[in-house]
Amino acid sequence: MSRFAACGVLLAVGVTVGCGGGSTTPELAQVSGTVLINGAPPSGPLRVVYEPQSSGSNKTGGTSSEGMTDPSGKFELRYRGETPGAVPGSHVVRIYPNAGGGPAGGEMAVPQDLMIPASYNDLSTLTRTVEKGKKNEHTIEIELKKK
Repeated sequence: MSRFAACGVLLAVGVTVGCGGGSTTPELAQVSGTVLINGAPPSGPLRVVYEPQSSGSNKTGGTSSEGMTDPSGKFELRYRGETPGAVPGSHVVRIYPNAGGGPAGGEMAVPQDLMIPASYNDLSTLTRTVEKGKKNEHTIEIELKKK
């Protein structure tokens, strides 16, 4: 085997070993719940995001878990889009309409009654605690002022 071929094999093995680690799924707890707007299910799908906050031994926060509401407002969180659950601990909860096109109109425009204020998404201070070893059931109520 030539020196170049040997170096290539060693480099390939090094990259494979170096890039393969650290992709394990942390311990998760089941999280489901209901989102209500003015006491009723939303008129369209909402994306619910639980963003872990750093605390105690969790210094980095971690990867968010997300779920989509069904027609009755119910959701179930999934970690990295695959595994049911969320990392235990304190989370900031963010809620976004799941539509594109913006409020200007069009087929994919966000319906006016789904215009969620920034205080529930980008500027959210809404928090929930995910408890380890427990099925967590959360109700999130959004009060929107009628125009």
